[in-house]
Amino acid sequence: MVIAMKNYAVMFAVLAAFSAREGAAQTRKIIYGGDDRRDLRESRPQWRAWARATAAMVATPNLEAYNAALFAGDLATANSFSLQNLGEVCPGERYANQPALGECSGFLVGPRTLVTAGHCAPQMQNIGYQWVFNYGLDQGGALYVPFAPADTYTATRVLQSLEQEDGLDYAVLELDRDVAGVTPLKFRRRGSVRFGTPLVVIGHPSGLPTKIAGGGRVLSNRDPIVFRANLDTFSGNSGGPVINARTGEVEGVLVDGADDYHKVTRADGTQCNRAIRSWIPRATEGVVRIGRVAEIQTL
Repeated sequence: MVIAMKNYAVMFAVLAAFSAREGAAQTRKIIYGGDDRRDLRESRPQWRAWARATAAMVATPNLEAYNAALFAGDLATANSFSLQNLGEVCPGERYANQPALGECSGFLVGPRTLVTAGHCAPQMQNIGYQWVFNYGLDQGGALYVPFAPADTYTATRVLQSLEQEDGLDYAVLELDRDVAGVTPLKFRRRGSVRFGTPLVVIGHPSGLPTKIAGGGRVLSNRDPIVFRANLDTFSGNSGGPVINARTGEVEGVLVDGADDYHKVTRADGTQCNRAIRSWIPRATEGVVRIGRVAEIQTL
């Protein structure tokens, strides 16, 4: 990849963030059967409504550099933030030309209360991060658009952050202000999800704009903290909501899974990353039960 000299600093920061995201063991995900991920504009109206209450965690330096490039009309620099460039994916991989700035996902459960994965929280202490809503491709939406200040929020308090050996992995954050015009997601307040329940997952796989994937089901339901499902997710989906397709209630927080990509060698000897697919449904994606997120139960 050839990059103009003025873009080295920007690309170093972005590639470092992408490498850190890909290296976290907790964030490994996979595609089962056909790829059920869809952009907002391809999804059901109800699912799009749920997605309005989700956000991407974006490093502040990357957000500022991306916005500056777009405002300056520097599409070459803006394109350096694409999945093709950052993730070195193989030609023909889905969404290769879309921006890939997100590092984790999160969702709103109160006017300014956001839930994400616990293993996402330590990243926020190392460098400034913003939580960006409306980072998605809706009807008629352009591929590369600046992040609007009205959609960008800062976490001012970490109300709780846990990442335990027993699988309990979540964080509850307080944002700097109420999220305007967004209805927080409903979540299960009693009982537990049943085996076989159909699921919808919303988030930012590989840091991409919002993707919604149906087609998953609860396939392992014995653990009191984490249930497992066959969800089409990637690194970057961590912290996103896993929603009961029948009730519209959040059943849990996506926290772990299988590997995302494997390297393949092309005819010219160069390597690229290809998404891993499994045609056999397996219960490899871990979801922390929402009832275990104690700090939100009184909302």
